[in-house]
Amino acid sequence: METYLQLKNILKHTYFLTLSGCIFFSLPIFSQPPAQGPPLTSNNNKELGIFVLMNVIENTIQKNLDTVNAQTARKKDSTGVGAHLSYTYKVFQPQMTSTTLLDAPNENEVHIPIIVTYTIDNISWHGIGFFSRTISQSIDVYVTCKNWFTSQGALNIYTKADRAFIDGHSFGEAALDFFIGHSLTDYVDSKIRASLPGALQTATQIGSAQCNCLGLDPGTNQSNHYKDGTIKFEYRKPIFDGGGSTNILNTIDVNLLSIKRLTAHSFPDNSALYKPVEDIQLVFYVNQTSKVAHIAQIKEEEVRTLNLGNISFTKPANNGSTVIIAKIDQEPGLNQSDSGFDVYYKDKNFGGGIQKLVVTKFYWQPPQHLPGGGMTKPTKIIVPAYELTVNINVHNMVFNSAKDK
Repeated sequence: METYLQLKNILKHTYFLTLSGCIFFSLPIFSQPPAQGPPLTSNNNKELGIFVLMNVIENTIQKNLDTVNAQTARKKDSTGVGAHLSYTYKVFQPQMTSTTLLDAPNENEVHIPIIVTYTIDNISWHGIGFFSRTISQSIDVYVTCKNWFTSQGALNIYTKADRAFIDGHSFGEAALDFFIGHSLTDYVDSKIRASLPGALQTATQIGSAQCNCLGLDPGTNQSNHYKDGTIKFEYRKPIFDGGGSTNILNTIDVNLLSIKRLTAHSFPDNSALYKPVEDIQLVFYVNQTSKVAHIAQIKEEEVRTLNLGNISFTKPANNGSTVIIAKIDQEPGLNQSDSGFDVYYKDKNFGGGIQKLVVTKFYWQPPQHLPGGGMTKPTKIIVPAYELTVNINVHNMVFNSAKDK
């Protein structure tokens, strides 16, 4: 029965790869756990205009370019280098999306993608002019309800700026590289990266930013950078459905009972992945709550009993789920991390009963010679490595409030 449950779990997350008559587990089908919240806003939401964020973007970029231009002008007499930077940007329509974490709970968020084009013109070297150049940079703005599942949920805005890159290379750029502080591209990139996140954080202070529900009106005016759109947020106290005269209390208790290290070897040398004896750190999530265990000197086929305590939460709504996630880091150094997850919906009683969660390891199989000539590509081989035994206890208790009175 244990072997059957293990194979059933692995089959749900992988497909098979056959080489030389042997069967290996390969790339996962499901890439990450589903997002569980925050829920959408109701009609009582507050609003943050997208124009506020776009104005901050514009002001921040312009301020940094003014600094770059002023520095270039100050050094022109000594360096002989002249240049001026300006910018334009394009905003793609904002959208509700979700994080894509492999080893932690995911959540819904508003995503605003931006492409910034910096134009370098009036480039000169001791009076000799050069063609204008452009620098491109992708900036992503994300809006979330941070810690939405607690009473401390708050609107959070953060940015991720990709590394800026220049369109080709020329003597003009090389001269600018030398005289403007290592690299003009790196200089602009570092200024923008350093300034944007801090500047955008100030937007969270507009009005009351308490938040456990999130919504979006993406706007329609692309030519004006979707400044007509709004991000909606609100804080709603948890609602427990009393059902008239009956108060229904539905809770779920989850207890991680044990972890077993499976035999996980590479092929064809049959060596252990990653070490014969391991020190590991286990982070175990149930929905948004986590427990941590440090497990020393565990060997293959060894079972360790765990006593991390129950994780209790209110039973999800009919369209909700119980999501369990295990992340295992190799110690010391935590240089290797592996994870696995399972999702249980209402049709599976939100996971009620004893469940087995398998975490896999992987290794790369080198290219193989093909019979007709040529080589295969390197192949990522997935191997079952740890089996967690979890007890999920779903309570359905009903109290008649009239009798209680």
